[in-house]
Amino acid sequence: MLGTRIRCQRIIKTYLIFVPLNLLVAYVMNYLSSPVEKWNPSLNKTSLYREYPYPLWYPFDTSLSDGYYWCGFLYQPYAFYFLINGFFCVDWLCICTIIHLTSFVDVLRHAFDSVDKNVDQSLNEDEHLKVKEKRLIICIDQLKDIYECASGLNKVFSSQLLIQELCMTGVVCCCLYRVTSEKEAVEAGYLSSMVAAAFVELFTVSWFNQGFTLEIFRLLPTIYELDWLNYNVKMRKILVFLIARVQKPFYFTMGLGFALDMTVFITMIKTSYSFYALITQSEVRSTQVGQSFDN
Repeated sequence: MLGTRIRCQRIIKTYLIFVPLNLLVAYVMNYLSSPVEKWNPSLNKTSLYREYPYPLWYPFDTSLSDGYYWCGFLYQPYAFYFLINGFFCVDWLCICTIIHLTSFVDVLRHAFDSVDKNVDQSLNEDEHLKVKEKRLIICIDQLKDIYECASGLNKVFSSQLLIQELCMTGVVCCCLYRVTSEKEAVEAGYLSSMVAAAFVELFTVSWFNQGFTLEIFRLLPTIYELDWLNYNVKMRKILVFLIARVQKPFYFTMGLGFALDMTVFITMIKTSYSFYALITQSEVRSTQVGQSFDN
């Protein structure tokens, strides 16, 4: 469990470092880019502009020569940093809880494996069975606690995960489109980093959710290998009900009960690529229609 805690801390620190590092690279490189002249509708004349790294709407003129460019430039990293960091912290609160639950199941599997071991040999047969029964009941109670915690966590984050997966699919699609259509290597670089971050986020949520389900299934061989022949009828009934419960898989879901596993991850990637292909084809067709009209 100590290793699990250290692992979760490293994951969160990695994301918290990635966000300001991405901001630093994006805004330094953006500041070093050359400004361009564009029509300024608010002043009805041509002004000097430098595009911001991330598009946002501003209620004021953001031109470099005649507007409030620096207000928007300084607001962007502030808004982006706290928005993304808040999103990642909420997201990884869910994921790190799932990682801890998975580790608890792994510990519980070793506990089931030790039910018949290290029993005082000076005890008689009835006392032996009472010790084993007590251990077995403790393991089952701990498994119930894990299920209750997982069920409560799923109720809290299920709707949020649905919105999150859909948003991340859109982010991957839009950023990928901007990367392929962007001529400047600098902007394509930090947009690619955003695609990678969204891709990793989609993958990790599905991966750890499925890992918890598979860890539950790993309890079955351990339960099968217990000393059934020497148990009394009460303990055998307890194990039969336990096996029936473990055989019914627990899935973390999103929205209306869709199991969030690696199948969902692959589906999201395919959907994102389909949207990207649709946008690209629409742009190509629009260009061809415009050229035909010009001819």
